[in-house]
Amino acid sequence: MNDFSRPFVTAPETYDVLVIGTGLAGITAAFRCAKEQASVLLCSKTRLCSGSSFYPLMDTIHCQCTMDPEDEAIFLQDIAEAGKGMNDPWMNQYYVRHIRESLSFLSQIGIPVYKLPEPKLACFASHPHDLFFWKNWEEIRRILYTRAEEESTLTLKEYISLCCLITADGQAAGAVFYDSRQDLYVYVKARRIILASGGFGALYKHNLNSADVAGEGHSAALKAGAPLINLEFNQFIPGFLSPVYKVVFREGSLDYCQGLYDEEGNELLSHYLAKEEIKNCLAKRAPHGPFTTSDGSAPFDLALFEGALRAEERGVRIEYDPAILSDSRSYIADYTAWLKSDFGLDISKDPIRIAPFFHAANGGILVDHRCETGVRGMFACGECAGGIHGADRLGGNASGSCLVFGFLAAQSALADASASLRFPGRDDAFHQFHACFSKEEDRNLLERDIAESSLRNPDQIITRVKELLWRYGNVVRREDLLKKACEEMEEMKTHYCAWDFLSAPDADPKQTQKALLAEHFLTLAPAILESMRARRESRGSHYREDYPSMDSAYTLRFAARLENGRIQLEKRPAILTLPPAE
Repeated sequence: MNDFSRPFVTAPETYDVLVIGTGLAGITAAFRCAKEQASVLLCSKTRLCSGSSFYPLMDTIHCQCTMDPEDEAIFLQDIAEAGKGMNDPWMNQYYVRHIRESLSFLSQIGIPVYKLPEPKLACFASHPHDLFFWKNWEEIRRILYTRAEEESTLTLKEYISLCCLITADGQAAGAVFYDSRQDLYVYVKARRIILASGGFGALYKHNLNSADVAGEGHSAALKAGAPLINLEFNQFIPGFLSPVYKVVFREGSLDYCQGLYDEEGNELLSHYLAKEEIKNCLAKRAPHGPFTTSDGSAPFDLALFEGALRAEERGVRIEYDPAILSDSRSYIADYTAWLKSDFGLDISKDPIRIAPFFHAANGGILVDHRCETGVRGMFACGECAGGIHGADRLGGNASGSCLVFGFLAAQSALADASASLRFPGRDDAFHQFHACFSKEEDRNLLERDIAESSLRNPDQIITRVKELLWRYGNVVRREDLLKKACEEMEEMKTHYCAWDFLSAPDADPKQTQKALLAEHFLTLAPAILESMRARRESRGSHYREDYPSMDSAYTLRFAARLENGRIQLEKRPAILTLPPAE
């Protein structure tokens, strides 16, 4: 610690609520708290309106909503069927009862919300429900910049990266950030913290997220003592490798799919299915974007992944019937028109190559029914929160959950804000910061093995973690491959010390950010992989090639904790019955 010579400052103001993340959940929580006259600091790793909520290569964000009060029971039935016992029924009830008022809050803060003219059968739903949507990210960002300036108690801070969370007597008390524009570390004191930092798609080489969706909230929560849950349940969706990288695939287009082809022109689905079965498989696959083991459509994704692995970076070619351009359904017509207008892409004839991309995490930081985590005074909402969704998640419920539980997290934080909290001083906060990133006990090992430069290089670690998770934590998982990935991850953790970079006086902002990211990756990735190893069955989005069937012995949930630098898994019972949500 004595060699630390970089600026470490304490922010001048103590805030009632610190909100980390500026996607839908963070925006909802921050504006809700500000409207109650709480002092709020809203922090973004990039710009306002960030993360998956405002992913630039997607035309719209959809939110599933009940059609009327009678639709609530049907909606809950759909959620339970998709969740396969891994979802929280209380929170699902809370969602269906509060989604309409949460949508109205978007309108109150100036975001235009539209409704599809027809009820939509969303991904994994058995019944159509109302679907609302919003679009035009730059216009929304402009509106919210103006609204943020109008809220006298709301402070917006952009381009600061979360390093770690600060606690006092077992309670959340603030956080340390890296301000890349000023090249300094900032300790922010806050009576309550709301984590709305999004998912962890950036841990995968191919993902349908922006680069800031990198799991920093999960990593910081683990180090602060909060458990994570359901990390093995993640959504993988076909995405474009070319001609426009990372464009989101619209699942309804599979109604017109004429086949998947490798470099030699071989049709890949025929390796898994007889010719007469392919059409039936595509019909089952077309209603939902994410991969699932639940409905017989899995061969499409298994063939796609196998082909993508063989083709390395080139992907698998998909061909469409030109009749897709005549489909008048808004869900298809808007998509094909968007591809044409924004990218000059004619889906009916231009060569399109796809692969399985990580899209969204169904699990995350374990929260209770107040959205509070395992650390008192620290709340989580949006994609970084876990336990709400199950083995599969209904389409449109991710964005809806950001709104509903962003609102609930704000209410809980406001009701629980303690003015008597003891805030750590600057030196205490610095010691906690140092403890999160140093390896003093391993210094001799680190110095002895300094020749292993690839294991200590943040760039190479980040690249390797992305590769390992995409290859071994994708739609196909197997014990020997997961074990291999875990062992390699452990070797990187053993040799890497982020503090060497964070404390270096000559480190530039880009190097510092990469050093932080590598540490976050090496904290979170083992928890994801160990959760996949522990679930020796196939359920919903989790497919084990060596355990291809669902097993009732695994009607339980795995919670990951960090103990002495190692991931430990706890078995948690699946919550099957609860009193009605308020």
